[in-house]
Amino acid sequence: MKRLIGLLLVGFSLSLCADVLEIGDEVPDMCWKDAESQDLCLNFFALRVRVLLYNTGWCPDCNVEMEELVPHLKEFAEKPVLFLSLSASGNTSSAPPDSEFLKEWTLKHQIPFPVLASPKDPGKKFFEPPYHIPAVVIVGSDNRVFYKEVEPPIEMLLQKVNEALTAPLPGWSSN
Repeated sequence: MKRLIGLLLVGFSLSLCADVLEIGDEVPDMCWKDAESQDLCLNFFALRVRVLLYNTGWCPDCNVEMEELVPHLKEFAEKPVLFLSLSASGNTSSAPPDSEFLKEWTLKHQIPFPVLASPKDPGKKFFEPPYHIPAVVIVGSDNRVFYKEVEPPIEMLLQKVNEALTAPLPGWSSN
């Protein structure tokens, strides 16, 4: 009986992780709500590199990530890239990322890009449990996962964004 339960748990665990998107996988359209409850979807920004920054207000490393990232954004001002802050919860683990929190987060870090609610979702489509934040996913202009990492150093994140911006689209050649 214990063996059967163990096999069932392993099978269940594998089925939970089977849908995790890996590098090179096509990313389905995903939508989130902004502070005014307006939908913002990945496909609204097709042909751009999209940087998904999964975070929460109560996470010290998430706060540090924003403090370190925002000053570097000027180098991407004229480039086809969009950063998105995706908050899984508010200022406590049980607080939702509601409109008030999203506005506070934006002001606190002077975030010049969309700040969106991703309730109880710290990147479940991209990472296997247990989930950790901050987590980053870069979706290339070809709509495929280009890079994903939990707690990447800012220098690595910026390097990967630049690499995604210069990556050739599949089927295109430089000849």
